[in-house]
Amino acid sequence: MTPNDLTSRIRQEALRQFAERGFDGTSMRDVANALGISPGNLTYHYPKKLDLFTAAIEGTYATFLADIKAAAASPGCSARERLRALLERLHHPSAAERQMLRAGMRELVSAPEHLAPVVHLFRSGHPLVLMGAVQAAIAEGALPKGVGLGVVPIIMATLIAAPMVARAAVASHPGFDFVEAAVSQSYHDLLVLLGFEP
Repeated sequence: MTPNDLTSRIRQEALRQFAERGFDGTSMRDVANALGISPGNLTYHYPKKLDLFTAAIEGTYATFLADIKAAAASPGCSARERLRALLERLHHPSAAERQMLRAGMRELVSAPEHLAPVVHLFRSGHPLVLMGAVQAAIAEGALPKGVGLGVVPIIMATLIAAPMVARAAVASHPGFDFVEAAVSQSYHDLLVLLGFEP
């Protein structure tokens, strides 16, 4: 196994544990044990738990950001088609992206200082890509009359925040199956609002 393979495995396992148990509920020893490596080997790569948390979030976010930038810049497509591709990509996060969101939201609620090293990524990342795509669709005349940049927070709430909260509710209360249906319906309603579906 190469050092890059090991660091990738460390970040994946750490992200999984941070998502499940939060920053305070995860120890460096837990991560090392799950990987079958010594705690010393782990601290060689990531000296502090905050370094590990930051690396786990940054690695996943970099992949996510590259994907949505690609969706928003599809060559040969209209601004409308690029926005639709971006919405579709945001609607289908990977398992790692869901873990990243869950870990991030846990810390946002309990210890926002843990997010300080990565907050710049979020400020200059997906919101700007989404705003650019919406702005291009507006300039193209591809959105219904009256729909403007104010739709960006609605998109983010519909495709990022609401599904994460819904999944947490369903995980802790299995009888809340209706929540997933509500999230699916909200995506459909968003597409109607933006004129993609009748």
